[in-house]
Amino acid sequence: MTPLPACSDLNDVLTPKQANLAHKEDVPCTTQGCTGTLKVLEKARPQIVTYPGRGTDESEDFQEWSIDQLRDRVKLVQEYDKLCDAIVTEFLHYCENFTIVE
Repeated sequence: MTPLPACSDLNDVLTPKQANLAHKEDVPCTTQGCTGTLKVLEKARPQIVTYPGRGTDESEDFQEWSIDQLRDRVKLVQEYDKLCDAIVTEFLHYCENFTIVE
């Protein structure tokens, strides 16, 4: 069963799938200290789904791919690698050049 989302002081929402598992109408939050309401959405919100530890092309069978498809995939992976390198460089710059203050 999909766990329901934690509630904050603001109003939280349930996706239609979660609503089918739990409620058909808006309900008060039951989390201790929460004064919000869980609202059922008319339409699901897009969600980013990740699978930590799973390779991007782990189960892909490249034998059926055309040479153009393979070239496009290689280009995409190379661009992604460059982006990751740029993110690491920016993060290191941030760590080396900024001071945390409260």
